[in-house]
Amino acid sequence: MKRSLLNFIVIALLAACASQSLVMSNSASLSLRGPYQKPLIVGHRGACGYVPEHTIRSYKLALALGADYIEPDLVMTKDAVLVVRHENEISMTTDVAQHPEFRGRKTQKTIDGQKLTGWFTEDFTLAELKTLRVVERLPFRSHREDRMYDVVTFEEFLVFVRAQEKIRTQTIGIIPEIKHSTYFHQLGFDPELQLVELLKKYDFDSEKAPVIIQSAEIANLKRLKSMTKVELLQLIDEPDLAPADTVAANTPLHYRDMVNPNGFHAMHEYAQWVSPDKTYIFARDKDGHIATPTEFVAEAHKAGLKVLPWTFRVEPQYLPKNVDAKGEMKMYFEAGVDGIFTDFADVGVFVRRQFWASPAKMLR
Repeated sequence: MKRSLLNFIVIALLAACASQSLVMSNSASLSLRGPYQKPLIVGHRGACGYVPEHTIRSYKLALALGADYIEPDLVMTKDAVLVVRHENEISMTTDVAQHPEFRGRKTQKTIDGQKLTGWFTEDFTLAELKTLRVVERLPFRSHREDRMYDVVTFEEFLVFVRAQEKIRTQTIGIIPEIKHSTYFHQLGFDPELQLVELLKKYDFDSEKAPVIIQSAEIANLKRLKSMTKVELLQLIDEPDLAPADTVAANTPLHYRDMVNPNGFHAMHEYAQWVSPDKTYIFARDKDGHIATPTEFVAEAHKAGLKVLPWTFRVEPQYLPKNVDAKGEMKMYFEAGVDGIFTDFADVGVFVRRQFWASPAKMLR
């Protein structure tokens, strides 16, 4: 009996040491900026599975739930201020339609080839946007906190992050996305310059800073390589779509043509990360079942790129038919991704903890 107990204790200690060693070795090999484990858990628009996206409340909750990085999407105002909205069309994420003084601002525009009708940030000054209140975008998520928060500027976001670092005595990673760069440049704005200047102002622009700038376009990332010391990330949208800057230049390059060994090596010339729709890594069959993994992760890693797929959610309409949210995340972790974007940071943190504690994982 004593010998059995002793053997059990020895095995448990060896397993614990193996787990810790594996986490440390994988973190080191990933060359992450900041004290983070692999894979990263990125709070997509904050914790937007629970509260309205891109609000200080959403970011604070994401950090409380254990997110390593938090993500602000950036668009421009009429008076050239970067604000945090997923889209420059704001009818779904604010109460702008309920403001009679702005009814005349409703219009139709073509953004990156798509015709949209609504209200657009570039037609509002910051002062005007601040009179609006943020609402939940999706009808099936909680609307209890609708109209409780205002539109946040990128500068306010950075101030919040620095304050939270002091409160929490920890480094916080940020991963801003520049939305519709070519479109805004055509209007006379320069979102990249504004972004870099603000990063410098708040001491986020250094080689060690846990900052990753992302874009679905290519030209602005190549330009940013010479403007900043932080890491860059190439977003990969649906296969039949093309980066807006290549379309504007009449040299459309479809995203499907970028995800091959040559394409990955080309990306690595200007970026350190690639972020695909998660179906590039695990396709789904005609019945909605998740299939075996593709070579995406392996080929991207061979080219020196870290892989950060999007977007992981828990609602049934977003999931494969044959696996739940936790099981799906675990499959991607096993496939070797370097992090995930998720609306539910707590679920990602839970699965990561279980994944690294798995005896099968420790023995690999």
